[in-house]
Amino acid sequence: MSSIDQYYKILGVTANASEHEIKQAFRKKAKELHPDRNKSPNAHEDFILLTEAYDYLQGGHKKPKQTEGYTEATYADPDLERRRRAEQYAEMRYEEFVNSEYYKNSQAALTVWEHFYALTCLALITAPFWASFVWGMAGFGAGLLVAFVTVQYWADLFKRRIEIDLTALTEAAARLYKTRTFRYTILTAGNLYMLFSATLNTQITLGWLVQTFIALNILAVVIHLSSQRFKAMTSKLFLHLCLVPLLLNSFFFFNHVLSQKPQIEVTALSIRQGMLVVDPTDWRRHRLFICKMMPMKTMCGFEYF
Repeated sequence: MSSIDQYYKILGVTANASEHEIKQAFRKKAKELHPDRNKSPNAHEDFILLTEAYDYLQGGHKKPKQTEGYTEATYADPDLERRRRAEQYAEMRYEEFVNSEYYKNSQAALTVWEHFYALTCLALITAPFWASFVWGMAGFGAGLLVAFVTVQYWADLFKRRIEIDLTALTEAAARLYKTRTFRYTILTAGNLYMLFSATLNTQITLGWLVQTFIALNILAVVIHLSSQRFKAMTSKLFLHLCLVPLLLNSFFFFNHVLSQKPQIEVTALSIRQGMLVVDPTDWRRHRLFICKMMPMKTMCGFEYF
């Protein structure tokens, strides 16, 4: 099977189906077509085609990562590898297939999304009640408006029959946390937040920030190439997309956080030969050693009288 349209047809979804819809369709059809449950003579082949289609649409058409045991023919033909995996899953009992890492990983995101959807729907439906408790009658009116405007979003809740299972949600979230995509998403979101809330709000020019970012990337590449241990722990994508921006943004973010509550301090100053000097007994606490005199009332952020 080579046509992508056929893959969508096997899963029973449209060509513009979302990842969530594809996962949901796969879970439903896997229950129906697995040979351990379906006694049809074509069940084995149908399940293989279903797994092939799902694997392809979820990105399995990409070249697999090289591991021990793969042959050159496998790399030359990713369809062959996809077919081999599908045959292995078809040979399993249904309970074994459901408990396999492949199935659990594919459904973890779906489980988290379904619970998130159900909880947000409940929050929107009950918005008039909890909003009135917080803001009175004004909150009740606003909550009623929000519930009405979002009716298309939460109306499907009663059709899906989503079961709230906190244990399953916790397990799915823990499994999702271990995936590379999830870590990249969280770190990227954190980097963007620190970038716009702190890094770009400094008085340092954009050109200087870009030069610093390039320099850090060059340094990271040198370390990545020279250290086999570091090279084994991090990929180039993680290094440039997450780690280097995290180092740069963290510096400005923590500087921003720690400077939120400035304090006015008085210290002993003296003027000697055109220089402003802090009292030697005070310099360790104030970290100001010496400043050039300027013909104004404020020097280096300190006022003198």
